[in-house]
Amino acid sequence: MNAYDGSQVHFLRSAYSGKVKEEGFFVNEVSKFPNPKYPKEKELQHLKDFTQTLKTKKQSLSLKIYKKLAVAKHRNPL
Repeated sequence: MNAYDGSQVHFLRSAYSGKVKEEGFFVNEVSKFPNPKYPKEKELQHLKDFTQTLKTKKQSLSLKIYKKLAVAKHRNPL
């Protein structure tokens, strides 16, 4: 056995020549189907919008707190 046996190059050459089975490879078909538990596009967009709203409110709240602290510090310097 050498490095070529079972390698990607070996497989691709076998597939190209139509000798996959004869060369000892097994090929399985993969089926793709939607997951019914995965959220729909509309639900994902709603979540993105909600997250953006929270980020905006958090920034706004942080700015308000910063301004209040700055005003309080200006009125009562240490």
